Amino acid sequence: MTACGGSRRSSRTAIWGQKRTARVRKHEPDGSGKYRATYTTFHRTGDGRFRFDGYCFKGENQNRVEKTYSQQRFEKRLAEAREEAERDG
Repeated sequence: MTACGGSRRSSRTAIWGQKRTARVRKHEPDGSGKYRATYTTFHRTGDGRFRFDGYCFKGENQNRVEKTYSQQRFEKRLAEAREEAERDG
């Protein structure tokens, strides 16, 4: 794991991939209409775990990609599983 965009500026945000070869998911338009690569991005929570932020531009942690139906279903099931695990202790 490396800091978002491959730099080590923040130890709390990470992209998934090798140190210099982060996984580019796809290119999305930014505010100016220029297409930029998005990266699978996580941030470290206070308890040392990583939480998925989405598909973000280099150096950011704001999701830039609309979720597909399968992603929405997966995230819903993941949330249900977390709730169940918390209930069961």
